[in-house]
Amino acid sequence: MIDAAHLNDFLDGREVRNGQYVSRCPLCTSSSETLYYRDGHTGTVIECKVGCDKKELLSYYGLSMKDLFPNTQTYVRPPYNPSDDLMNAKIIKAALKRGETWSDSDLLWASNVKDRLQKNGFLNGR
Repeated sequence: MIDAAHLNDFLDGREVRNGQYVSRCPLCTSSSETLYYRDGHTGTVIECKVGCDKKELLSYYGLSMKDLFPNTQTYVRPPYNPSDDLMNAKIIKAALKRGETWSDSDLLWASNVKDRLQKNGFLNGR
């Protein structure tokens, strides 16, 4: 991750407030300093006040969006919430009652819903 202070080395800007920087945007035709950057809660925040595209701007310096964020964040699967599966079970029951025909992928989906509900004690062996 590149923080605002190190990003400033690339952008040749100046610090305007504690940890907040400004420089000229290389993509703008503006002669004033329109590019603002600082450290945010989850990474480095960068914005051109004229509206230049962040990805293009970073690419100009050989950087990408992922360079602005630490790679310590990992995906944490949310806990199982049966409400969606219970609603899906109602939809499945209504569709079967109407006599609808199902594709193989629909049948697999329905089977997975049933398995999750059984595993978590919502179908009581049905």
